[in-house]
Formats: sequence, C-alpha cells, structure tokens
Amino acid sequence: MLELKGNYIKINYGSTESYGGNQRLSSDRVVKKCGCGIVAALDSLLYLKSRCSWTVVSELGTFDEEATMSGENYERCLAVMRRKYFPVLYPLGTNGMALALGMSRFFKAHCLPYRAAWFPATAGIWGRMEKMLEEDIPVVCAVGTNFPKFWEKKGLALQVPGTSGGLRPSADARAHFVTVTGMDEDWMQISSWGKKYYVSRKDFIIYAGSISNPLLCGMLYVQRK
Repeated sequence: MLELKGNYIKINYGSTESYGGNQRLSSDRVVKKCGCGIVAALDSLLYLKSRCSWTVVSELGTFDEEATMSGENYERCLAVMRRKYFPVLYPLGTNGMALALGMSRFFKAHCLPYRAAWFPATAGIWGRMEKMLEEDIPVVCAVGTNFPKFWEKKGLALQVPGTSGGLRPSADARAHFVTVTGMDEDWMQISSWGKKYYVSRKDFIIYAGSISNPLLCGMLYVQRK
C-alpha cells in the first residue's frame, strides 16, 4: 500500500488518542455537528507542517516529535481555521470548492509553495490521489450526500480489520469529509472520526455514481508549485 511517509497526526484527548482529529469530541457544537471538512483540512495542514518544518506558521500550534497534539491545542487550531479560512454554514457544513478556496488562502497568507483545487469523483481521481501520496501530501476526500434523494440515509461502508483476517464493515458515511492516508489497487486507507478505516475504491465510485453524485464526491488536489 502507498502510504504517507511520516507519522500521521494524533490528537491526545486525555484518555483517548485519535488517528487525526475527531469532530465528535469537539467542544464546539458547530464543529461537532458539521465540522468534518475543517477537521480534514486541518489534519492535512498539520501533517504538512510536521513534515515540512513550517516553523513560521504559528496558527497550526505545536506537537511533539511523534506528531501528537493535545486536544486543547487542536481545538484552538480549529477555531482559527474556521474563523479565517474555512467558514461553516450551520447545519449544512461546507463543500469541496469552499475547502479548496480556504486552502489556497492559507497557502497564500503564509507564502507557502502550494496550490489547491477541487476535482469531482471521475476516473482521473485515482491518479491524482496517487501523485499526492507519493509527494507525502494527505488527500481530503468527500463522501457526498444522497442525491437526488437527499432524504435517504444510504452510506458508504467504512471497514476495519476483522478478527479472522480480511476487513469487515464498522461504520458508514454520507455527507462527510475524510482524509486519505494510503491507497492500493483496491482500497483507500482513511482517517475519519479519529479512527483508521478502509474504503473500497470500487464501492466509492459506485456510491458517487448511483447513490450520490460525482460532483458531490471528490478530492482536494494539493500540488507544489
């Protein structure tokens, strides 16, 4: 599996240490309800800071050599990101284009040599994901809402390793942003709700095309200039 080269961001919530941020543990009711996009974007930026030594980017707080950050520090970073770069429309949250614009504002504000754009879930998505992971950049990915039957609650299966080998469904997602940290020919490895899950690439494309819409599913493509 092609994975990020460094330690992925871990958040210490006291007795719990999560794989990336967990919006469900946020003290902010807006983030807890619809802040998955901010969490995914912040986690990506924190990882880049840990790998690229962005010492001048104080807005991203501090973490130790193992890329672990305290929950309090993480909450402060979320508040800054929401206020300055990634506004949230309660209770709807945000969308891919808004995340791309916010990410571009962040890079420009700190004179960082990156650019961001949003791409829908089409055949070209896998090549772009692979390129980002090869360049050691996490991938923010959207699992869109049900469309046009937005009232339905069909989700994309998030899987974990089973006790007898293989993978088993553990949760499902819809109208949700995740962060891709690894990928092979069949699976994406992701961070969601502070846990590591696996998503079938085949299931993702089927979901985007028949349950949601490719324009509502997609990825945040970050490139070095």
